[in-house]
Amino acid sequence: MAGFQTHLTTASVAGGMAAAVLLIAGAASPGVAGLCFFAAVLGGLAPDLDAPDSTPLRLAFTAAGGGLAFLAIAALADHWSLAELTLLGGGIFLFTRDGLRRLFVRFTEHRGVFHSLPAVVLAGCLATLLGVAAGADPRFAWLAGGFFAGGYLTHLLLDEWTSLNIWSVQPKSSLGGAIKLYSRHGPSTLLLYLAMVAAWWMTPPLSDSFSWDDAGKVVQAVGGRLFPDGQWFILP
Repeated sequence: MAGFQTHLTTASVAGGMAAAVLLIAGAASPGVAGLCFFAAVLGGLAPDLDAPDSTPLRLAFTAAGGGLAFLAIAALADHWSLAELTLLGGGIFLFTRDGLRRLFVRFTEHRGVFHSLPAVVLAGCLATLLGVAAGADPRFAWLAGGFFAGGYLTHLLLDEWTSLNIWSVQPKSSLGGAIKLYSRHGPSTLLLYLAMVAAWWMTPPLSDSFSWDDAGKVVQAVGGRLFPDGQWFILP
């Protein structure tokens, strides 16, 4: 299994190349391409949220604790004293960072449902829904969701690659633990599929934002930049 630094580097390279394609094709502005790159990097780290004491897990619950504390303080700022707000914010932050994180670890299994292909679809849909909820245009929301899902898939593929022992015929026992359609825990798998279907149903119709013509234009634009003379293959 690859480590945090390897996943971060791989997601950054893959996300950067994909964002560059958008820029070359004129399909996105530099700002949009940059946000898509950031989504790909986050997606590349997301599957390890179920790993006990992993860096992404600690960062996620620390950020969530800070965000929830800020929202609570903002909502009660006009009604509570500074001392009360400080105690409330600190309590929410510590409870989220430590208490909820430990509860999450207790009821999740590393390389369980989060390391699966349905989780890739769910991750992309949730990222898209988050973009829509933030007021983004559905087209941009789908772009960000697609980059997040792409980074997520890159993580799983890298885990499978590192499970192969290139120096021996016998692969590691972790082979097949990332690219799968279900986990050993039946109820978790059922909940994952239900969440995936629900999230897909809630997202804006993909056909309203993109078409096959859009993909063709991207391929044509990138090909024109790479092969300006129109010769895509080197002929003898």
